[in-house]
Parts: sequence; structure tokens; C-alpha cells
Amino acid sequence: PDSVDLKLDLGRLLHDTDDFARAAHVLTAARDAAPGRPDILNQLGRVLILHGDYAAAADAFRRVLAQYPDDRSTRAYLATSLFEQGERDAAEAALRSVIRGQPQLLGRAAFVMAAGSRGRFFFAQSDAAKFLGGEAG
Repeated sequence: PDSVDLKLDLGRLLHDTDDFARAAHVLTAARDAAPGRPDILNQLGRVLILHGDYAAAADAFRRVLAQYPDDRSTRAYLATSLFEQGERDAAEAALRSVIRGQPQLLGRAAFVMAAGSRGRFFFAQSDAAKFLGGEAG
């Protein structure tokens, strides 16, 4: 019961079975036992998004990014939680950072923008690319 790695594994299993409340509880305990582990913080953030706790998810992702500022996947998850909190400008800035120098991530960034309840939708990939490149407002 005290093994942080087993708690992380259990949290992943609960996430995979859509038991987000229990997954969040187990992963929070793992985070409290090992507060600096980015793998735990990242998994916890992903579960918290699905559980609807966007502020706590954003906090978890920010902690990961403090250790790994170039982690584009985590930055995309951060953008998701920011969109859901209504922080559109910060979310869009995070997505621009995701694709900066990595144009192959445009699809991921466009999905994040379109999938959320407060995101944006573009009919043309070129419009999304232009927007994320900072060329449109």
C-alpha cells in the first residue's frame, strides 16, 4: 500500500476503466508521497481533466513543465485544461508553443482547440496553421 509505483499503476488502471474519481484519489496519494515525480503529475493531470477538475489539472501540468519546459505533450494537456477554465488566451499561447518548431503537431493542437467545450474550430487546416502561427487573431 505504500508503494508509489503501485499507486501509479493502479491509477492508470482505474483511468483505463473510466473510474476517474478513484483514479484521482489514488494518484493524489501517489503525488503526496512523491511530489516531484513528473510521471505521477502527468497522469494525475490527465485524470483530473476527465474528472472535471481543470484548475488542479493545470497545476499538475505546470509542475511537470517546470521540470521539463519543452514537453509539448504536457503543454497540450495544459492548453486543454486552460480552455476548459475559460482561459482562452493562455490556452492559445500554450498551443502556439506546442507547434513552434514542430509543425507535425498541428493536428494535435487543432484537436485540442476543437474538442473542448470552449475551443475554436477551423474549416481549413491552413487557417488553423495561420492562427497558431500567430498570424491571425
